[in-house]
Amino acid sequence: MQIKYVGEKCNKYSPEGVYTLDYEFDNEIITCTYQKDDQTITDTFDFSKFTESDELAEVNTDIPVKVIQSAERVDGEMQVELFKTYNMNKAERIEKYGYGNLPFSTNWQVV
Repeated sequence: MQIKYVGEKCNKYSPEGVYTLDYEFDNEIITCTYQKDDQTITDTFDFSKFTESDELAEVNTDIPVKVIQSAERVDGEMQVELFKTYNMNKAERIEKYGYGNLPFSTNWQVV
């Protein structure tokens, strides 16, 4: 399976406030954990039966943000775009870490 993150800055001024999304992968099963303050919601998304002719419908989850941005099977391989947040702009990241890259890759990667 290949995944790609779609990032968005999330801070105290964001409409949803500050929260994190963490992912774990097991073949074509994705487990996402949403964390905001003392609230934790974990949900599992199984793409093992997703075929090349399937289209992603509305994803049912208790997580209050759209985690799965897109999903399709291409030449037998599952490709999923996932939502990911970060809390610093480029200048803040350069000042704190010495580089301005996002704390995650936005390129396709095999998991």
